[in-house]
Amino acid sequence: MILATFNCFQIPFDVAFQPEFFQTLSFTMINSAIDLCFLADIFVSFRTTYINEKTGAEVKNLKDLAKFYLKG
Repeated sequence: MILATFNCFQIPFDVAFQPEFFQTLSFTMINSAIDLCFLADIFVSFRTTYINEKTGAEVKNLKDLAKFYLKG
């Protein structure tokens, strides 16, 4: 939540004002690290099992997990 909140303020501020500080190497590395955290979250989310409501069994098959999460 902290990273998402940071992005909610940083991205519009960067687009509107383009401050020089946002172009520094350290700030670019911080933004890249935040993006990698979100990417890792996507991978972890797709590996999270769920309980099939019809059978009550835990679904662990990657194909079935992808179908479930992409279906919404």
